[in-house]
Amino acid sequence: VHFVHKKYYLRTGEKVSDALGEQAWLLGKTTLDLSDLTIVHHHLHWQTLKYVKYGEPIKGADKFPDTDHATAACMVTPGCTAVYHDFKAHKYSLMTGTSKVPYTKSRVISSIKRLPCGDGKCQGVKSGKVVTIDLKHCYQIKTVEIYNKQSCCSKSGGNVVVKVGKSTCNTVHMSGKTSTVRFDCATNTQGKVMTMTFNDIGDINIEGLYLLFKGIQECD
Repeated sequence: VHFVHKKYYLRTGEKVSDALGEQAWLLGKTTLDLSDLTIVHHHLHWQTLKYVKYGEPIKGADKFPDTDHATAACMVTPGCTAVYHDFKAHKYSLMTGTSKVPYTKSRVISSIKRLPCGDGKCQGVKSGKVVTIDLKHCYQIKTVEIYNKQSCCSKSGGNVVVKVGKSTCNTVHMSGKTSTVRFDCATNTQGKVMTMTFNDIGDINIEGLYLLFKGIQECD
């Protein structure tokens, strides 16, 4: 059973894909291969730089009435890396590239499009009992959901200490039999790197993460 857009649907087959805000229930002993799923993000992050011209203008992409319309267009425009707002010219422009030029003759703001881990396709790196995820940018993490390749007969299990930067997000219990665990982080948990330290990693095999976060300019 698949729940999406406030409706329930009956489904057949075993194809899976990344999705946000959707739910599914499996019948009986149905098993799914989740190995191709990626770590997904809930929001992209716009980093603002004052008095900086970021990138070069995309030709013809400067007819937007406000930042909301410009950023929405940037999200679906190939090669767009930022939105450039020139207050004196009353103009919003889509930009491409990553060059940075200080600009003091007019009040300008560049809103740079950021994604977790650089491209939004985060990967966990396992070393011993620690799984590390480089988020690249500074984020405040609110909620984490971990997806594990469930092993019905596993005897391994124990606490997992989840940290973001120097802050401890939470400590939860996981075993090889755990398929999913969801939890909130402590207030103001923030950083550029997320680590999960397992007491007994055993046959635990992390296949994906769901992160609910907010992008921030600088970590404390």
